Amino acid sequence: MSPQLSIPLFDFCHTPNTPLLTQDSANSTVAKHSQDIELLKTSLNELPHLAGHLFLSVPVPNSSENVDCVVLYRGLIFVLSIDHVSHDYDCAKADQVHHFARQFKEQHQPSRDKFIIPVLVTPKAQPQASPIHVSEDLVANTLCDTGEHLAALLEHFSNQYKDDEILAEAWLKT
Repeated sequence: MSPQLSIPLFDFCHTPNTPLLTQDSANSTVAKHSQDIELLKTSLNELPHLAGHLFLSVPVPNSSENVDCVVLYRGLIFVLSIDHVSHDYDCAKADQVHHFARQFKEQHQPSRDKFIIPVLVTPKAQPQASPIHVSEDLVANTLCDTGEHLAALLEHFSNQYKDDEILAEAWLKT
């Protein structure tokens, strides 16, 4: 598995965007990554613990698709899809990010015994509360956020379901 960007959360939140973007070899995706990086930096910088890891444009196991972002934080896996275009939470995109989370759970060995939370981030949508349901195999339903409360969402889950730290190098192995 080879994401376009792999960086510790602390470094991500304290590095100017330019060096992050130069690591991106696909120029056609630089604009989208720039928007994603700006949103994620603003949101994740609010986390009280910056111990963790962030990956951008992560290949989904047994698929030709990539998920926008995966955050390993306090023993949990957050699978994020970022939609900068829509003004509402798109059900199809919410289903897709949940499917991606399931692919990691079922097809990626280092994710099999971990808690996985799919999140659809839609900055132009209105904030909405949604119930939290967790399957028996530890995959939550897709949560929707504008990005404003992303750090609080990650922190809430990590306080409820904290596990041993996931090492980025070990997680990248398939």
